[in-house]
Amino acid sequence: LTEFAKRLFISSDLNLDADKFIIKPNFVSDAEANGEIRNDDFLYVGRLSAEKGIEVLLNAFRNIDTKLHIAGEGPLKQTVRNTAADSPNIIYHGHLNYTQVVEKLQTCSALILPSVCYEGMPIILLEAFASGTTVIASKLGSMETMIIHGFNGLHFTPGDEKDLLQKIEYWNALTEAEKKQYSENAKKTYYKYYTPAQNLRQLKAIYEQVNQ
Repeated sequence: LTEFAKRLFISSDLNLDADKFIIKPNFVSDAEANGEIRNDDFLYVGRLSAEKGIEVLLNAFRNIDTKLHIAGEGPLKQTVRNTAADSPNIIYHGHLNYTQVVEKLQTCSALILPSVCYEGMPIILLEAFASGTTVIASKLGSMETMIIHGFNGLHFTPGDEKDLLQKIEYWNALTEAEKKQYSENAKKTYYKYYTPAQNLRQLKAIYEQVNQ
């Protein structure tokens, strides 16, 4: 799915031929703009589990005023609920359907992906780009290559809640014009790599290559 995954396979002990690999990412449909103004809140959508960095996320927001919306299910659901009960700035929504997720993406300030494990290619990341949403993510695995720090998102050190908090503070200090540029760059990233049309072209090119 990504250049990172390719490098991981090639550097393994499996003695794989680099020429046998072709990168073809996932894709998502374009998110139609709803015209709503973005708020100052942050968003997490995904599985509520340790490898997703949920505890890092909760610790970063536990003692600040900035709002965090969390959507998803998983083994740390009760931990999220308990933290939200003690922290009025943390709002837990449970499971949200696709339409509700897109609405949250289009109105939040930024999406946070705090994973402490390698990700393949998170669909929520592609949906964020399709919505023109900036992503603040762990500098780890595919997220390190898909997100360009200072362009369509920000990186922070995996598992480091203090560094995550610093990136949140940095983001909050940007002007609206600067945030808008990040948003436009996220949308450009989507159009360049992750649309259905782009994916179809990539797939046809793969078939044509192996037919030669």
